[in-house]
Amino acid sequence: MGVAALSTLASLRVRQGRLAEAEQLLAGRKEEPSSLLALAELRLAEGEPRVAVPLLERGLAASGDDVLGSSRLLAPLVLAQLALGAQDAAELAAWRLTELAAVSDRPLVRASAQLAAARVALTAGRQEEAREAARQALELYGRLGMPHDAAEARLELARTSAADAPELAREEARAAYETFRSLG
Repeated sequence: MGVAALSTLASLRVRQGRLAEAEQLLAGRKEEPSSLLALAELRLAEGEPRVAVPLLERGLAASGDDVLGSSRLLAPLVLAQLALGAQDAAELAAWRLTELAAVSDRPLVRASAQLAAARVALTAGRQEEAREAARQALELYGRLGMPHDAAEARLELARTSAADAPELAREEARAAYETFRSLG
């Protein structure tokens, strides 16, 4: 199996919570953006954002002009920076992702940029901005037929509503949970 296929399978195992299997798939990995991404996702799932950040940055450096590849690395970089409390670095990564979305005009990149913007805005206390970005991400992922990513956007939408509309937040969180559960 090639590097990209192994990395994709490892990323899937991380999403499924099967971290030991992901670790095995990444043993002896090559220094390629796809394997660095999968390893960074694994480290984030293990609660190690300090390890994930340099992996993602190396992947970005190796991605060159690959817009889709770079966007796949920037989205978890936003999460890792937020986990470290590095709001400015997270804002920068989200801005870079938004710039990629503008130049590529790819719905997937736009969806990733909206979800990253929602996460950054929510952490900064900008509820309405976060809510609108999460709603747009949910809509885009839904149109793309990406249920896991749509559920992540729905969960972010729930977080934006927790303070002022707790019933709505519970409903959105329940819907996200059901999607995650059905996907395994």
